[in-house]
Formats: sequence, structure tokens, C-alpha cells
Amino acid sequence: KGGAKHLARLLKSSTILSHLHLGYNWIGDKGSKYLARALVLNSTLRRLNLRNNQIGDKGARYLASALQFNSAISHLNLGAN
Repeated sequence: KGGAKHLARLLKSSTILSHLHLGYNWIGDKGSKYLARALVLNSTLRRLNLRNNQIGDKGARYLASALQFNSAISHLNLGAN
């Protein structure tokens, strides 16, 4: 979860990253909140894999809200959460 916070900080300013695979990292709802905040500001990430990260309904809502402001993401994998 702490790692997601630091990664989110980098995602906010990334201008080259287009694909990110974070499967099986125990990100959870709290980590999802940090990532969602970053996705609002990121315009280059196209594919994000968050498979099997113990993300619950709360985390899914954070991510869904972020996607209202991010039109770059074309694929978000939330399988096995």
C-alpha cells in the first residue's frame, strides 16, 4: 500500500508510460485511492493491470471516479479482486 502511494506520485507526472502491470501486489482499497488520484492527472497511460490486488468495492469506486476524468485509459484489468 505504501508502494502504491509512491508509484502514484510518479504516475502523476509521467509522460511516457503507456502500459503498467501491477497484478498480485496487495494494493487494496487504500492503494487504489492513491492510484485513482494519479490517473486523474495522467494522460499517457493506456493499459493498467490491477489483477488480484485485494481491491474491494471502495477501491473500485475510486478508480471508476478517476476514469470519468481520464480518457486515455482504454484497458483496466480488475479481475480476481
